[in-house]
Amino acid sequence: MTVALGTVCVFAASVATPAADALEPTPGTLSDIQAVAPEVLVDVATIERGIGSRAAIEFRQGADEVVVPLDPADGILLSGAGGDLGIGLPNSDDASQGEVLAGGIVAYENGDGSTTVPVLKDDGSVQIVTVIEEPTAPHRYEYVLHLPVGATIELAKEGHIVIWDIDGNLLAGAVAPWATGADGSAVTTYFEVDGSTLVQIVEHEPTTAFPVIADPWLGKNLFGKVEKNRRGLFQKKATYSSVLSTWGTAVYTGIAQGGGIAGSVAGHAILRDAGWSELKSRLVGSSPAATLKQQYDCHVLGGYAVWMSGVHWDLELARPNNPNWLKGVDKHKCNW
Repeated sequence: MTVALGTVCVFAASVATPAADALEPTPGTLSDIQAVAPEVLVDVATIERGIGSRAAIEFRQGADEVVVPLDPADGILLSGAGGDLGIGLPNSDDASQGEVLAGGIVAYENGDGSTTVPVLKDDGSVQIVTVIEEPTAPHRYEYVLHLPVGATIELAKEGHIVIWDIDGNLLAGAVAPWATGADGSAVTTYFEVDGSTLVQIVEHEPTTAFPVIADPWLGKNLFGKVEKNRRGLFQKKATYSSVLSTWGTAVYTGIAQGGGIAGSVAGHAILRDAGWSELKSRLVGSSPAATLKQQYDCHVLGGYAVWMSGVHWDLELARPNNPNWLKGVDKHKCNW
């Protein structure tokens, strides 16, 4: 499960020494992830230990804040302009206190043959991985979602979920989950929704190659990394760059809305509205120049063909106002 909240300042609390009979994360947790799903450990944030906090990791920027707790019963908290979203952790009543294993990685030994491992990425996202270590481990992993008042969870037939706020605006969602065995084979997994609880079912068997790495991906922000002047100024003025998050890509391409032409049209509409609101909050400011919005709308219209490349959507303040940017778009490609 990955939760994106933008570029952030990161602080990690020193972890209190557990009691003598407390559970501790399996020593091989990191090596298990590295062996089975090494992509999880790419772009992990480098953090410094802090003191005086109940959080294992706490980081914030502006109105956005993410807290990964020492006590798993507290759950992960995401706060932002769109409201708060709390994520309860599996078997949190019996799990060990969080331990910072390395960098931005925290682990909770669940005492049932599984370990929950939130991983902080350097773009400000938190990926929650479950390491299933043995056949006696559960098949059911519950994430109790604490949503803003009136928010609803929709489970689509394609296997993903979408969370809507009280006004019908997109709040968050999760693409269909995956699980991989130690031999690289896919393990059957899927979501169920029980009220406000998101459940991942992992159908491992005694013959499954363990450990199994399972990752439901949940996203809140439509954009992952956003940057100002990543390649310097353009004509002596600022540039603003952004890359869609995994969740943003699912929305943009229509997958999160059920696929097809209708899903794609809906995704473009969401990016033009909610995506621009997010960039104003996180990157370009509340009253950006008209040319920035025009360039953004142009990227939303024409970026589909190259989204898989991880391309940046670059907005240059020096470009002139162009309310008729649709004319000749095939030639200027958003660079007029």
